[in-house]
Amino acid sequence: MFKLSQNNQEALLFSADHQAKASIGLNEGGRLKELRLKNELIIQDPVGMGYEQSFAAAILFPFANRIAQGKYSFNNRDYQLPTNEEGRNNAIHGLVYDKTFQVVDHHENKGFASISLVYKEKHPPAGFPFPFVVRLTYKLFADKLELKVNIYNTGQQDIPFTLGWHPYFYSSELSSSKLNFHPQYQVLFDKNMITKGKESAEIEKPFLIADKNLDDCFILQDQKVEFLSFNNQIGIQSEPFHPYLQIYTPPTRDAIAIEPITGISDSFNNKIGLQVLKADESFEQIWQVTKP
Repeated sequence: MFKLSQNNQEALLFSADHQAKASIGLNEGGRLKELRLKNELIIQDPVGMGYEQSFAAAILFPFANRIAQGKYSFNNRDYQLPTNEEGRNNAIHGLVYDKTFQVVDHHENKGFASISLVYKEKHPPAGFPFPFVVRLTYKLFADKLELKVNIYNTGQQDIPFTLGWHPYFYSSELSSSKLNFHPQYQVLFDKNMITKGKESAEIEKPFLIADKNLDDCFILQDQKVEFLSFNNQIGIQSEPFHPYLQIYTPPTRDAIAIEPITGISDSFNNKIGLQVLKADESFEQIWQVTKP
């Protein structure tokens, strides 16, 4: 049997034997604070990094990654987002990572437990003056976590957006861990981590993390993404499939961020992966983390 418990700050999904567990921060953008599957630690915050630095498992909306200097144009109007990246004059990781989500539904049964959370933006900022609703549904199984994100345009204007997720996957031996994925291109960044182009990706397969300091974006050939670590083999899937993946190693070297995203850095300006949601329309994205 799977169960749910919650208070004002956190919701916990867990199996009766506690072999599977998912902790969700309700007042931190509805993020996944920790995940265990088959009694193995899969996702957690990097040790020694606060959430305001790591954005660990944040939902990235209405933009993933960065917007250069927070400036963009949409439908012949210019906008200025707040710049919140330390050391660089960029807007980073969207507008909902620090919002409080409300629990609106939950289920407990023999095979899984689920919970649905909602954030309603009724008073949007000047830099993104579009009302919207974000609904997150987490579903925990013995060997899998599913996260479904629904975006609703509740206003009268079109909304530009990209969407992403920023989980950190734990490893006790990151230097010997590997990634198994098939990139076609690697995105090129300027000194402020803003997209300036792309080049053919030539990496070893599987990709050994070793002592690499990664903050890289790839355009994938196919859906397959696996993290191979000590005693762990983790699969990450997206439905529908979007070919963009960001990878980041924090200075703590105890985890790696593997971030499925629907568009790349500065997408509001370069339009790569940018989508437009019309009035009264919705968008759905599902991500799965599995441990075979």
